Amino acid sequence: MDSAEKFAEDLLTAKEEGKTILVDCDGFDSAITRTAVAIADLVLSPFHDDPSDLLGVQLFSDALNEISREMGTKITAHLVMYKTHPSRTNFKAIDAHLAQFDNLKRLDTPIPRDNLVPEKFGEGVGVVEHLSSRHSKAGIAFRSLFLDIRKVLDESK
Repeated sequence: MDSAEKFAEDLLTAKEEGKTILVDCDGFDSAITRTAVAIADLVLSPFHDDPSDLLGVQLFSDALNEISREMGTKITAHLVMYKTHPSRTNFKAIDAHLAQFDNLKRLDTPIPRDNLVPEKFGEGVGVVEHLSSRHSKAGIAFRSLFLDIRKVLDESK
């Protein structure tokens, strides 16, 4: 049994046991990543509106289409905007670009660029956990992102 098959077996076992699994694939296209995407209940992908991510979205969409064909089902990924300017609220151009992909949807909540995020991460806590940052723009955004994710999961049931 190769490592992708073992990984798939372990994921399916955990799923049958009702466990929640989070797999961070680091954006690399590999057999393990494709296995995780194929088995996932929810595929999230960070996205920043720079030229390399715009190209990456096309490649990701193509990979999702290939995995969907292999699995015989349509797999949709939900994109999370990150490192956005804290005052930015207009995402029309990005939404227009993403509209060409039927397997990608942008979640409503953008995660703002905020120095508190890496600072709190370095302390081993999230921005929503720490009293000094839970009501910051980042703390509010992460709570909102949680609600976005929960909504997608509820709609998929």
